[in-house]
Amino acid sequence: MIGNTVYNASDMSIFYQIPQFIGIGLSEVFASVASLEFAYLTAPHSAQSLVMSLRFCSAGLSSFLGSAYINIYERFYEDFAVANSEV
Repeated sequence: MIGNTVYNASDMSIFYQIPQFIGIGLSEVFASVASLEFAYLTAPHSAQSLVMSLRFCSAGLSSFLGSAYINIYERFYEDFAVANSEV
């Protein structure tokens, strides 16, 4: 309880986050390392910033798709809520 607001803790286990962390780790290993190696070793000096900007755009796009996935999931399962609910 903070002030006059009561916040309910989630009944979801923290272990539901394991698949997400595995996915993030695999994407870092396979995509990020390869793009960094390409940008600094293979690409010409004039194209290094382009390669890195494409890498960051793909990271932003994946965040956008993750947000869309959560919104779709919330529509099908009304009990699922990301935000804190006040009682």
